[in-house]
Amino acid sequence: MAPGPFMGFRPQISARTLMENENITFEQFDAMKHSTVYEAAAHILPELITAIGQFGTSDDIQLMSDIFANWDGALDGDSVGAIPFLQFQQRAGFGNIFVNPWSLEDPLGTPNTLRDPAGAVASLQAAIDAMNSQNIPLDIQYGQYYTVLDLNEGILPGNGGEDTFRNSVFIQPGLPPLGGDSYVAVVEFTQNGARAKI
Repeated sequence: MAPGPFMGFRPQISARTLMENENITFEQFDAMKHSTVYEAAAHILPELITAIGQFGTSDDIQLMSDIFANWDGALDGDSVGAIPFLQFQQRAGFGNIFVNPWSLEDPLGTPNTLRDPAGAVASLQAAIDAMNSQNIPLDIQYGQYYTVLDLNEGILPGNGGEDTFRNSVFIQPGLPPLGGDSYVAVVEFTQNGARAKI
């Protein structure tokens, strides 16, 4: 029996972008392709912040709540909050963290609802403890943690992730991405001919 339909977080970004932008210009399309919005954060962050207020006891986890509240949910080079969230995600595991799995009836709103808010906070505290033990600041920028090497410009801030349009597969700090976008061409066909940007 074939598995049922499923939409991961990256396809949800695609669908949401198309639904919210009926007419897309060349410049907008180019900017959208390089978006680093991390859809998973939108599904869990508001509830996680609420859970921190209920179950968080350490000063660090309260600081983390403030950092999350000011994070825009992107994985840009200067994004603050992304690294602790990814560390939390690794420990919490998103396979069984939600009460409601993805649903065809609500394709952009699911999965949702924390199954175990106290457990999620405990996973976040474990992530914080691990970062502290490695002397990694909780407010570290994404591009300070993950970097890329340009042969002409040297070490540059990394950006993007596995579930963003700007796709980058980082394994660990100090190593180049394992995969992701390398060559992107945007082409528009108009009555006056083709227009392209690489």
